[in-house]
Amino acid sequence: MQNGEYSSITLRGPAQEAVLTAVRELRQAAFVSPTRDGVTVVYPEDETPEGAALWLAARLSRKLGCAAWQVTASEETLTWALFEAGGWGGTHAPPPGARTGGELPPAGGDAQRLCRALRAPEDAAAEVAPMLRAAPLDEDFGFLHGGERHAEIADALGLPLLDYATGFRALDHGHTAAPGTPPVGEMTLLRPVPPLALLRFDLVRPLSDVDTEDLLEWLYGDATGTRGEPMGNPLGTPDTLRDAIVAALPEVDATHPTWLTTSGDGFALDFALGPGDTARDHVTVLLSAEPRAAAAARERLVALGRATGWAALDPQRGALLTPS
Repeated sequence: MQNGEYSSITLRGPAQEAVLTAVRELRQAAFVSPTRDGVTVVYPEDETPEGAALWLAARLSRKLGCAAWQVTASEETLTWALFEAGGWGGTHAPPPGARTGGELPPAGGDAQRLCRALRAPEDAAAEVAPMLRAAPLDEDFGFLHGGERHAEIADALGLPLLDYATGFRALDHGHTAAPGTPPVGEMTLLRPVPPLALLRFDLVRPLSDVDTEDLLEWLYGDATGTRGEPMGNPLGTPDTLRDAIVAALPEVDATHPTWLTTSGDGFALDFALGPGDTARDHVTVLLSAEPRAAAAARERLVALGRATGWAALDPQRGALLTPS
Protein backbone atom coordinates (compact mmCIF):
# COMPACT_ATOMS: atom_id res chain seq x y z
CA MET A 1 0.00 0.00 0.00
CA GLN A 2 1.04 3.61 -0.56
CA ASN A 3 1.71 5.96 2.34
CA GLY A 4 -1.51 7.30 3.79
CA GLU A 5 -3.51 4.24 2.76
CA TYR A 6 -5.04 1.77 5.16
CA SER A 7 -7.53 -1.08 5.24
CA SER A 8 -9.92 -2.20 7.94
CA ILE A 9 -12.69 -4.77 8.27
CA THR A 10 -15.71 -4.01 10.45
CA LEU A 11 -17.51 -7.13 11.64
CA ARG A 12 -21.04 -7.08 13.06
CA GLY A 13 -22.00 -9.94 15.39
CA PRO A 14 -19.14 -12.12 16.63
CA ALA A 15 -17.22 -11.27 19.80
CA GLN A 16 -13.51 -10.53 19.80
CA GLU A 17 -12.48 -14.02 20.94
CA ALA A 18 -14.27 -15.66 18.00
CA VAL A 19 -12.72 -13.14 15.61
CA LEU A 20 -9.25 -13.80 17.03
CA THR A 21 -9.72 -17.54 16.56
CA ALA A 22 -10.79 -17.06 12.94
CA VAL A 23 -7.88 -14.71 12.10
CA ARG A 24 -5.43 -17.15 13.70
CA GLU A 25 -6.81 -19.98 11.57
CA LEU A 26 -6.37 -17.84 8.46
CA ARG A 27 -2.80 -17.03 9.57
CA GLN A 28 -2.80 -13.36 8.69
CA ALA A 29 -1.14 -10.53 10.62
CA ALA A 30 -3.67 -8.07 12.03
CA PHE A 31 -4.72 -5.95 14.97
CA VAL A 32 -8.14 -6.85 16.38
CA SER A 33 -10.13 -4.34 18.42
CA PRO A 34 -12.17 -5.05 21.53
CA THR A 35 -15.84 -5.75 20.76
CA ARG A 36 -18.22 -2.88 21.46
CA ASP A 37 -21.98 -3.26 21.06
CA GLY A 38 -21.51 -6.27 18.80
CA VAL A 39 -18.91 -4.62 16.55
CA THR A 40 -15.26 -5.68 16.17
CA VAL A 41 -12.72 -4.11 13.81
CA VAL A 42 -9.86 -6.03 12.18
CA TYR A 43 -6.89 -4.06 10.83
CA PRO A 44 -4.97 -6.34 8.42
CA GLU A 45 -1.29 -5.77 7.82
CA ASP A 46 -0.69 -3.14 5.14
CA GLU A 47 2.28 -4.79 3.43
CA THR A 48 0.26 -7.47 1.68
CA PRO A 49 -0.80 -8.06 -1.94
CA GLU A 50 -3.61 -5.93 -3.31
CA GLY A 51 -6.86 -7.72 -2.57
CA ALA A 52 -5.57 -9.43 0.59
CA ALA A 53 -7.88 -7.42 2.85
CA LEU A 54 -10.78 -8.30 0.57
CA TRP A 55 -9.87 -11.99 0.85
CA LEU A 56 -9.66 -11.77 4.63
CA ALA A 57 -13.04 -10.02 4.86
CA ALA A 58 -14.71 -12.66 2.68
CA ARG A 59 -13.16 -15.51 4.64
CA LEU A 60 -14.03 -13.99 8.04
CA SER A 61 -17.59 -13.32 6.91
CA ARG A 62 -17.93 -16.92 5.78
CA LYS A 63 -16.26 -18.48 8.83
CA LEU A 64 -18.21 -16.38 11.33
CA GLY A 65 -21.51 -16.14 9.44
CA CYS A 66 -21.61 -12.36 9.82
CA ALA A 67 -21.52 -9.09 7.93
CA ALA A 68 -18.05 -7.77 7.08
CA TRP A 69 -17.48 -4.24 5.77
CA GLN A 70 -14.02 -4.04 4.19
CA VAL A 71 -12.74 -0.51 3.58
CA THR A 72 -9.60 0.74 1.86
CA ALA A 73 -8.94 4.47 2.21
CA SER A 74 -6.23 6.63 0.69
CA GLU A 75 -5.49 10.32 0.76
CA GLU A 76 -7.94 10.82 -2.11
CA THR A 77 -10.34 7.90 -2.24
CA LEU A 78 -12.47 5.39 -0.39
CA THR A 79 -13.23 1.91 -1.73
CA TRP A 80 -15.27 -0.68 0.11
CA ALA A 81 -16.92 -4.06 -0.22
CA LEU A 82 -19.66 -5.62 1.86
CA PHE A 83 -19.91 -9.34 2.61
CA GLU A 84 -22.88 -11.05 4.22
CA ALA A 85 -22.16 -14.57 5.57
CA GLY A 86 -19.50 -14.97 2.88
CA GLY A 87 -21.55 -13.68 -0.05
CA TRP A 88 -20.67 -10.40 -1.74
CA GLY A 89 -23.24 -7.79 -0.76
CA GLY A 90 -22.04 -4.87 -2.88
CA THR A 91 -19.11 -2.59 -3.62
CA HIS A 92 -18.33 1.11 -3.67
CA ALA A 93 -15.54 2.58 -5.79
CA PRO A 94 -13.97 5.99 -6.42
CA PRO A 95 -14.82 7.73 -9.68
CA PRO A 96 -12.63 7.55 -12.80
CA GLY A 97 -9.76 10.00 -12.50
CA ALA A 98 -10.12 10.45 -8.74
CA ARG A 99 -6.34 10.34 -8.26
CA THR A 100 -5.80 12.95 -10.97
CA GLY A 101 -8.27 15.58 -9.82
CA GLY A 102 -11.50 14.28 -11.33
CA GLU A 103 -14.75 15.53 -9.79
CA LEU A 104 -17.21 12.77 -10.71
CA PRO A 105 -19.12 11.14 -7.83
CA PRO A 106 -18.12 7.64 -6.64
CA ALA A 107 -19.90 4.61 -8.09
CA GLY A 108 -21.79 1.73 -6.48
CA GLY A 109 -22.66 1.21 -2.87
CA ASP A 110 -26.17 0.47 -1.64
CA ALA A 111 -26.75 2.60 1.48
CA GLN A 112 -29.83 0.68 2.56
CA ARG A 113 -28.13 -2.71 2.27
CA LEU A 114 -25.06 -1.46 4.11
CA CYS A 115 -27.24 -0.10 6.90
CA ARG A 116 -29.22 -3.34 7.20
CA ALA A 117 -26.09 -5.48 7.28
CA LEU A 118 -24.48 -3.40 10.02
CA ARG A 119 -27.79 -2.99 11.90
CA ALA A 120 -27.79 0.78 11.66
CA PRO A 121 -30.79 2.86 12.77
CA GLU A 122 -33.72 2.81 10.34
CA ASP A 123 -33.19 6.41 9.24
CA ALA A 124 -29.42 6.08 8.73
CA ALA A 125 -29.61 5.27 5.01
CA ALA A 126 -30.92 8.74 4.18
CA GLU A 127 -27.83 10.25 5.80
CA VAL A 128 -25.35 7.70 4.46
CA ALA A 129 -26.47 7.75 0.79
CA PRO A 130 -25.29 11.31 -0.03
CA MET A 131 -21.98 10.61 1.73
CA LEU A 132 -21.41 7.69 -0.61
CA ARG A 133 -22.18 9.78 -3.68
CA ALA A 134 -20.44 13.04 -2.79
CA ALA A 135 -17.75 14.11 -5.25
CA PRO A 136 -14.40 15.13 -3.70
CA LEU A 137 -15.23 18.84 -4.06
CA ASP A 138 -18.92 18.56 -3.16
CA GLU A 139 -19.97 21.80 -1.44
CA ASP A 140 -21.97 19.95 1.24
CA PHE A 141 -19.43 17.29 2.18
CA GLY A 142 -16.18 17.79 0.27
CA PHE A 143 -14.41 14.62 1.43
CA LEU A 144 -10.90 15.35 0.23
CA HIS A 145 -9.45 12.40 2.19
CA GLY A 146 -10.80 8.86 2.02
CA GLY A 147 -10.35 8.46 5.77
CA GLU A 148 -12.53 11.48 6.43
CA ARG A 149 -15.36 10.01 4.35
CA HIS A 150 -14.90 6.67 6.13
CA ALA A 151 -15.13 8.22 9.61
CA GLU A 152 -18.22 10.24 8.72
CA ILE A 153 -20.00 7.21 7.24
CA ALA A 154 -19.15 5.13 10.32
CA ASP A 155 -20.62 7.86 12.51
CA ALA A 156 -23.77 8.10 10.37
CA LEU A 157 -24.17 4.32 10.63
CA GLY A 158 -24.35 4.72 14.38
CA LEU A 159 -21.42 2.36 14.93
CA PRO A 160 -19.96 2.28 18.46
CA LEU A 161 -16.89 4.35 19.24
CA LEU A 162 -13.97 2.45 17.75
CA ASP A 163 -11.03 3.59 15.64
CA TYR A 164 -12.42 3.13 12.12
CA ALA A 165 -10.28 5.57 10.14
CA THR A 166 -6.90 4.05 10.88
CA GLY A 167 -4.89 1.01 9.87
CA PHE A 168 -2.25 -1.53 10.84
CA ARG A 169 0.72 0.76 10.19
CA ALA A 170 -0.56 3.54 12.45
CA LEU A 171 -1.49 1.13 15.23
CA ASP A 172 1.89 -0.59 14.95
CA HIS A 173 3.48 2.80 15.64
CA GLY A 174 1.23 3.37 18.65
CA HIS A 175 -1.14 5.87 17.04
CA THR A 176 -4.92 6.04 17.28
CA ALA A 177 -7.00 8.51 15.32
CA ALA A 178 -10.12 9.21 17.37
CA PRO A 179 -10.31 10.55 20.95
CA GLY A 180 -12.18 8.23 23.29
CA THR A 181 -11.46 5.08 21.29
CA PRO A 182 -9.62 2.12 22.86
CA PRO A 183 -5.87 2.72 23.18
CA VAL A 184 -3.50 0.58 21.17
CA GLY A 185 -2.75 -1.41 24.32
CA GLU A 186 -6.31 -2.76 24.26
CA MET A 187 -5.90 -4.04 20.70
CA THR A 188 -4.74 -7.62 20.16
CA LEU A 189 -1.89 -8.03 17.69
CA LEU A 190 -1.59 -11.31 15.79
CA ARG A 191 1.62 -12.11 13.90
CA PRO A 192 1.55 -15.71 12.67
CA VAL A 193 4.91 -17.40 12.09
CA PRO A 194 5.00 -18.26 9.31
CA PRO A 195 2.00 -16.45 7.81
CA LEU A 196 -0.08 -18.14 5.14
CA ALA A 197 1.24 -16.99 1.76
CA LEU A 198 -1.27 -14.93 -0.19
CA LEU A 199 -0.77 -14.08 -3.88
CA ARG A 200 -2.96 -12.20 -6.34
CA PHE A 201 -3.60 -13.26 -9.92
CA ASP A 202 -6.03 -11.94 -12.53
CA LEU A 203 -7.73 -14.09 -15.12
CA VAL A 204 -7.60 -12.47 -18.57
CA ARG A 205 -8.01 -13.36 -22.24
CA PRO A 206 -5.36 -11.16 -23.92
CA LEU A 207 -5.77 -9.81 -27.43
CA SER A 208 -3.35 -11.48 -29.82
CA ASP A 209 -1.09 -8.44 -30.29
CA VAL A 210 -0.85 -7.41 -26.63
CA ASP A 211 2.25 -8.13 -24.57
CA THR A 212 2.38 -8.80 -20.83
CA GLU A 213 3.75 -5.36 -20.00
CA ASP A 214 0.75 -3.72 -21.66
CA LEU A 215 -1.60 -6.03 -19.76
CA LEU A 216 0.03 -5.09 -16.47
CA GLU A 217 -0.30 -1.38 -17.25
CA TRP A 218 -3.92 -1.85 -18.33
CA LEU A 219 -4.95 -3.60 -15.13
CA TYR A 220 -2.69 -1.98 -12.54
CA GLY A 221 -1.42 1.29 -13.97
CA ASP A 222 -4.12 3.50 -12.46
CA ALA A 223 -7.05 1.64 -10.96
CA THR A 224 -9.11 4.82 -10.58
CA GLY A 225 -8.36 6.41 -13.94
CA THR A 226 -9.27 5.56 -17.48
CA ARG A 227 -7.28 2.61 -18.82
CA GLY A 228 -7.49 3.32 -22.53
CA GLU A 229 -8.46 0.70 -25.08
CA PRO A 230 -9.18 -2.83 -23.83
CA MET A 231 -6.19 -5.16 -23.86
CA GLY A 232 -8.26 -8.31 -23.45
CA ASN A 233 -11.44 -9.93 -24.68
CA PRO A 234 -14.38 -10.07 -22.26
CA LEU A 235 -14.45 -13.24 -20.16
CA GLY A 236 -18.21 -13.31 -19.64
CA THR A 237 -20.82 -12.45 -17.03
CA PRO A 238 -20.49 -13.70 -13.44
CA ASP A 239 -22.99 -16.49 -14.24
CA THR A 240 -21.07 -17.77 -17.26
CA LEU A 241 -17.76 -17.36 -15.45
CA ARG A 242 -19.04 -19.40 -12.52
CA ASP A 243 -20.25 -22.15 -14.83
CA ALA A 244 -16.88 -22.31 -16.60
CA ILE A 245 -14.89 -22.40 -13.34
CA VAL A 246 -17.10 -25.08 -11.80
CA ALA A 247 -16.85 -27.21 -14.96
CA ALA A 248 -13.05 -26.92 -15.05
CA LEU A 249 -12.46 -27.31 -11.29
CA PRO A 250 -15.07 -29.70 -9.88
CA GLU A 251 -13.83 -29.15 -6.32
CA VAL A 252 -15.09 -25.56 -6.34
CA ASP A 253 -17.40 -24.56 -3.48
CA ALA A 254 -20.11 -22.50 -5.21
CA THR A 255 -22.23 -21.96 -2.09
CA HIS A 256 -21.64 -18.21 -2.47
CA PRO A 257 -21.99 -17.52 -6.22
CA THR A 258 -20.15 -14.19 -6.11
CA TRP A 259 -17.10 -15.56 -4.29
CA LEU A 260 -16.06 -19.08 -5.33
CA THR A 261 -13.51 -21.09 -3.36
CA THR A 262 -11.63 -24.22 -4.30
CA SER A 263 -9.31 -26.07 -1.95
CA GLY A 264 -6.50 -28.57 -2.40
CA ASP A 265 -3.82 -30.08 -0.18
CA GLY A 266 -2.40 -27.03 1.57
CA PHE A 267 -3.83 -24.37 -0.74
CA ALA A 268 -7.00 -22.59 -1.80
CA LEU A 269 -8.05 -20.42 -4.73
CA ASP A 270 -10.67 -17.71 -4.22
CA PHE A 271 -12.38 -16.25 -7.30
CA ALA A 272 -13.84 -12.78 -6.72
CA LEU A 273 -16.65 -12.68 -9.30
CA GLY A 274 -18.39 -9.75 -7.63
CA PRO A 275 -22.00 -8.62 -7.60
CA GLY A 276 -23.95 -7.58 -10.68
CA ASP A 277 -24.43 -9.16 -14.08
CA THR A 278 -22.22 -7.11 -16.41
CA ALA A 279 -19.48 -8.81 -18.43
CA ARG A 280 -16.03 -8.90 -16.82
CA ASP A 281 -12.76 -8.16 -18.61
CA HIS A 282 -10.79 -9.79 -15.78
CA VAL A 283 -11.40 -11.76 -12.60
CA THR A 284 -9.23 -11.45 -9.50
CA VAL A 285 -8.02 -14.70 -7.95
CA LEU A 286 -6.46 -14.84 -4.46
CA LEU A 287 -4.18 -17.82 -3.94
CA SER A 288 -3.54 -18.79 -0.32
CA ALA A 289 -1.05 -21.57 0.24
CA GLU A 290 1.52 -23.29 2.39
CA PRO A 291 4.95 -22.84 0.77
CA ARG A 292 5.02 -26.50 -0.25
CA ALA A 293 1.68 -26.18 -2.03
CA ALA A 294 2.16 -22.98 -4.03
CA ALA A 295 3.25 -24.84 -7.17
CA ALA A 296 0.20 -27.13 -7.01
CA ALA A 297 -2.07 -24.11 -6.66
CA ARG A 298 -0.53 -22.47 -9.72
CA GLU A 299 -1.04 -25.71 -11.63
CA ARG A 300 -4.78 -25.54 -10.86
CA LEU A 301 -4.83 -22.08 -12.45
CA VAL A 302 -3.04 -23.47 -15.49
CA ALA A 303 -5.59 -26.31 -15.65
CA LEU A 304 -8.37 -23.73 -15.56
CA GLY A 305 -6.71 -21.87 -18.44
CA ARG A 306 -6.36 -25.09 -20.39
CA ALA A 307 -10.10 -25.73 -20.08
CA THR A 308 -11.31 -22.16 -20.68
CA GLY A 309 -8.71 -20.42 -22.84
CA TRP A 310 -8.01 -17.88 -20.10
CA ALA A 311 -4.58 -16.91 -18.81
CA ALA A 312 -3.65 -16.05 -15.23
CA LEU A 313 -1.69 -12.80 -15.01
CA ASP A 314 0.87 -12.80 -12.18
CA PRO A 315 1.60 -9.16 -11.24
CA GLN A 316 4.32 -10.18 -8.78
CA ARG A 317 6.38 -11.78 -11.55
CA GLY A 318 5.08 -9.76 -14.49
CA ALA A 319 4.20 -12.96 -16.30
CA LEU A 320 1.29 -15.03 -17.59
CA LEU A 321 0.55 -18.55 -16.39
CA THR A 322 -0.41 -20.15 -19.65
CA PRO A 323 -1.18 -23.78 -20.54
CA SER A 324 1.77 -25.60 -22.07
